[in-house]
Formats: sequence, structure tokens, C-alpha cells
Amino acid sequence: MISIFPLPSIGAKLDEYVTTYKAIVTEPLFYEAPYFTERIYYLPFRNIEQCIEIGDDMMSDESRRRNIRKNNHQYYMKYLRLDRLGKGTLQILEQ
Repeated sequence: MISIFPLPSIGAKLDEYVTTYKAIVTEPLFYEAPYFTERIYYLPFRNIEQCIEIGDDMMSDESRRRNIRKNNHQYYMKYLRLDRLGKGTLQILEQ
């Protein structure tokens, strides 16, 4: 599955899409997400033509789509699981 979304929904949906291990196509991020690297975890587009082109490419390239989904699963397991988030929060509070 591919998730394509424009910037206004990014904050509300990005973590949801990573959590469900989707291949993400989105406008460039305007904030930092630790270790969340372009082209590894998501594919950015800068205009509607790029969005359509990248979406078409992702639909026809199952291997690439599967790889991004796998990367998002690994990112979730390492950084977004509740136990990981809790541990990270405690580490910040201890500083």
C-alpha cells in the first residue's frame, strides 16, 4: 500500500503511516524527525507532476514499495513503539 498526502495532513498522518508500515509519498518535511531519512522512509514530491510520477513508479515497482514499507516497520520498532517513546522521554527528563 502507498500513502500519498499533501503537507497540511503531514503532522496528523505521518506517524500513523509509519506505524502501519506504508510506503509514503509526501511533500518535503519542514521539521526534523530523528533518523527519518528521505528516500529511505519516504519519497518526497515538490509539485503535482512529481507526485503523479512517483506514485505511478511506486505502484509499478513492488520491490521498492516493499523496501520502504520494511524500512518504516524497522523505524517504528526502533523509535515509535510506546516502550521506546517512554524510554526516550525519560532520558530527556533525566538530562
